[in-house]
Amino acid sequence: MENSQQVLQAYIDIRNQTDLKLNSMVYDEYAPALQLPRFSDGWEPPSAPTLRWIFHHVFDHESYHVGQIGVIARLNDFPGPLF
Repeated sequence: MENSQQVLQAYIDIRNQTDLKLNSMVYDEYAPALQLPRFSDGWEPPSAPTLRWIFHHVFDHESYHVGQIGVIARLNDFPGPLF
């Protein structure tokens, strides 16, 4: 149990450090953040990704995988994660 608590605490610490970094940044969250490459099939996004979109996508993707971990653990008769 102690090992799982350490992993959970490390996860919480990393999130706290990330929040501190993001809160200290000065940027226009709606300004285009990067230029996308030209796709071979001609597809173009409706607009260039903004920092707001990038951060939202990263955190959304992370929460998706956290949910996967919980489901897979419970399906295999392990207690799910504490987050």
